[in-house]
Amino acid sequence: MSDNETESLRFNMNSEFDDDFENPFDSLRLPSVEELLQMNSNYISNEINFRQKRGRKPANNIIRKPHDKYSEDNIIRKIQVSYFNFIRDFINELLKSIGRQDLSFIPLDYNYKRTINKKFRNNLNSTTIKEVFNNNKISPKYSTKKININRNICEQIEKENQNFFENILNKNFLFFFDKIYYKNNKKINMEEFGFDNLEIDLENIELFGDLLSQEKSDKDLKEKMNFCAKLYFLPKKKHEIFQCIYY
Repeated sequence: MSDNETESLRFNMNSEFDDDFENPFDSLRLPSVEELLQMNSNYISNEINFRQKRGRKPANNIIRKPHDKYSEDNIIRKIQVSYFNFIRDFINELLKSIGRQDLSFIPLDYNYKRTINKKFRNNLNSTTIKEVFNNNKISPKYSTKKININRNICEQIEKENQNFFENILNKNFLFFFDKIYYKNNKKINMEEFGFDNLEIDLENIELFGDLLSQEKSDKDLKEKMNFCAKLYFLPKKKHEIFQCIYY
């Protein structure tokens, strides 16, 4: 076969392939990098789920501790809210006893008082009573009052009665927990706190003993409340103003 005939045959074969033959590799598309990563991720997820299902224990073998009134966080919250209320009532009673019935602190927002996370409770160790009243919202139940009423009262006391300010408002917020609230004395001689010849009556103010009495005959709960009060609220050393283990 001559060179011309060979070339003619090659041309005719190529023409036939172009018209009638579909190359199977023409339609093949390699996956992109993103698609390969997704395929790998799906494979790993399916493998993990499969192994977890194989190793999963029956639900009835899982023992969960009930979260109820005996739970430590609920007890801490209960004591803390009670103490917040005590501080306000105690200071208002003291103001009344020195003839300042015109000054009365408004309750703080309950959502603030019930907070017990670590950061919040750590702040109580370095926060004064004045700062607590100055920097936090009052209860929405007192919407007719000015939102900064407690701040205004603190400022007025600081200007007019330095003795009251230094011995009460400028104390650490937890200062009176062991000195008054936990002792459960309803008659308090305020000489220790800078008020000569002054005794105040706390008969209508809730102290720690009153909080315990609400639980009536639940001895276990009372014991746990006492335990939490000592562990989380009372000073650990006599020379420390306040230091406790925080929840």
